[in-house]
Amino acid sequence: MNRGEITRDQLDTEIERALGHYVGIFAKLKDHIMRKVNGQISMLAREKLNVNAYAQLRAKKENELILSENWRTFLEGLEIEFPTEEDKKAVQEMSDSELMDNTQILIEASKITINDEEESTTLGERIHALYLLCHNELEKRFPSEWVKSDGFLDYLENREKRNRKARLLEETRVTGKICPHCESTNTIKCGNAFRCKTCGRYWRKKGYV
Repeated sequence: MNRGEITRDQLDTEIERALGHYVGIFAKLKDHIMRKVNGQISMLAREKLNVNAYAQLRAKKENELILSENWRTFLEGLEIEFPTEEDKKAVQEMSDSELMDNTQILIEASKITINDEEESTTLGERIHALYLLCHNELEKRFPSEWVKSDGFLDYLENREKRNRKARLLEETRVTGKICPHCESTNTIKCGNAFRCKTCGRYWRKKGYV
């Protein structure tokens, strides 16, 4: 190992040490991500990968977790009030990448509360308030058009449009007028099922084939 080169164990130590500047809700989010990612990386990978490849693997696992985890359920399970003054300070002290990651987590949590029509519950309002902390900080750092709108409200306003599309898709799926796989209208009836001439897949009125 070259002098000055960091080892995998040192990298893990630095990641854990980075939790020190987190407080409140964000400390719990970061700790949850760290623990789950640690559990997804095998000892074999830790031993064989060089530090750069190991860091890239961690980053990939973290990104996958941020997009796949049910953050609404996680936040509800904490049973703590947020956001607090500590949370507000933590947002201001985050790096740009940390701020973007936490904003994405809160976007994913918001989508679930809105889809379940829970945006007006205590949890829904807390998630929205926490999201706004991150969103407003992003707007300060990156005063561009893509962060000026409130993604929570945008998603809420489009909920009925999404619901209408889902209902229409289900109705046309049953009648065979549209493919539930690719949404093509180039379909034909095949006995008790339908087939899409565009993607070649089949489906029935009561389920997919």
